[in-house]
Amino acid sequence: MKNLSMSAIALAIGLSFSAGTMAQMQPKEAPADSKTTMKEGPADVRKDAATEKRDADYKLAKEKCDTFAGDAKASCLTEANTRFGKS
Repeated sequence: MKNLSMSAIALAIGLSFSAGTMAQMQPKEAPADSKTTMKEGPADVRKDAATEKRDADYKLAKEKCDTFAGDAKASCLTEANTRFGKS
């Protein structure tokens, strides 16, 4: 009887560790407010990433123009707007 209870305790401990491991291995779901959904394909995701990069590059170009003053700054901003298709 003692061996049976020791085996039951060992089994219970083993199962509790394996349950914790299984919980950690479950795939995590994307947050509900995530921009990407399962319906979007790789092309849509690439397009979104390209748009975000282009917007970031435009913002950087505008910040670089802040170092200038007067006509040089206006010219720099016009060039940035033309280069990135902004109006």
